[in-house]
Amino acid sequence: MIFVKDVEAIVRNKLKNQPKQSLAHDFNHFCRVRKNALKIAKHYSIVDLEVLQLACLLHDVDQPFDAKREHVEKSISLAREILSSINYPRIERVIEVMSQHSTEKLSEKTSLEAKILFDADKLDGLGPIGVARVFALCGQQGKTIPQAIAWYEKKIEVALSDLQTPEGKKLIEKELVYTRRYLEELKSVFS
Repeated sequence: MIFVKDVEAIVRNKLKNQPKQSLAHDFNHFCRVRKNALKIAKHYSIVDLEVLQLACLLHDVDQPFDAKREHVEKSISLAREILSSINYPRIERVIEVMSQHSTEKLSEKTSLEAKILFDADKLDGLGPIGVARVFALCGQQGKTIPQAIAWYEKKIEVALSDLQTPEGKKLIEKELVYTRRYLEELKSVFS
């Protein structure tokens, strides 16, 4: 797993030089997604943990707060550059997993690793951390609180319709209770 450590160090350093990077998609997000992914992966006997961890560390590596729709392509481009710089032998495998993680462009998940990354990423969008991340991003984008709530609720519904693993669904259900309760309380302030 030497490649994972190398990529971790490179990503941590690269993010320091991206002033428009979304506040919600920082290095801590990548680490939480990786932790979530490993939690889900332990329920399966055949998972390529190296590819999964690299995809977790790189899936949002170039996500400007003002260009969310393009973040998959931008992150793939930077991931290719990073993986090439360390002579990683299975770049296309990591790219394939990364390319299927977003709700902006829902697609068929072609591998177990892609399914796990999708669910692990959506899990980090819920609960106390998820709420904080959403409002940080929406604030960066200049959205009002009511606009942020509406955007968040739509994102949740899209994600829920495409969850991939039984383990991911269980973990997400737990965080969803908190998130929905919080949003209902917050909406009551604005009604």
